[in-house]
Amino acid sequence: QGDAPIARWVLPPSLREISGIALSGDGRLFAHGDERSVVSVLDYRSGVLIKEFVVGKSASSIDFEGITFANESIFMIVSNGDLYEFREGAAGAAVPFALHRTALGKECEFEGVAYDRAIESLLLACKNVFNKSLRDSLVIFRWSLRDSVNASRLTRLTLPLVNLTTPIQSKEMRPTDIAVDPVTGNYLLVAAQERAIMEITPLGVVVFARLLSDAHE
Repeated sequence: QGDAPIARWVLPPSLREISGIALSGDGRLFAHGDERSVVSVLDYRSGVLIKEFVVGKSASSIDFEGITFANESIFMIVSNGDLYEFREGAAGAAVPFALHRTALGKECEFEGVAYDRAIESLLLACKNVFNKSLRDSLVIFRWSLRDSVNASRLTRLTLPLVNLTTPIQSKEMRPTDIAVDPVTGNYLLVAAQERAIMEITPLGVVVFARLLSDAHE
C-alpha cells in the first residue's frame, strides 16, 4: 500500500517522455521533455496542463536533462553541463534566455540539476564520469550564482563510489536526478539504472543508500 501511486495523470503527447520536473514556490509543477525547449506548467494535484511556453525564439532540439528554480530565475541543464537561465513566460510565449557554458562536457555527462540555497549554488550531478581520475567517485559540481567568472564559480564535491555501491551491492551508481532536502539541506539523488536512492550531506558524508522497491519503474 505504501508504494501505491497517489494518482495517475493522462498527460499531453509533448510530455510523453518527461526529462525534468521542478516545483515552484506557489505549488505549480514545471516540466520539460527530453529534446525540446518547451516548458509545461501543471497543477500537481490534478495533472491538468495550465500552460506551455518556449525557451528561445522556437522550440530547439537540445538534450535538456533537468530543471530547477533559483531565486527569480529558472535553469535548465544540458547533458554537456551548459545552463539555460530564463524567467517564466506567459502561455504560448517565447522567452529569452542567457546561456552559461560551464565547459564541463569533457568531465561528465550530466543528468539533473538542483539549487542549494545555503551556498547560492546550482548542483550539477554527474551521471557518467569521463575524467579517468574520478571514475571511482560520485561527482557533483557546484556552480555559484554569487560569482560571475566561470573560473572561480565552479567547485566540486567528490566521494568514493564504494560508499554508495556497497550498501546496494552494485558495481556502479549513475545518478539521474538530484534534489535538496529543504529541512536538512542534504542532497538526495536517484539512480534509475541501479534503481537506487541515496542521501548525502553537503560535505559528502553518506546518510544512506538503498534500493527502491519494484513498484518504482
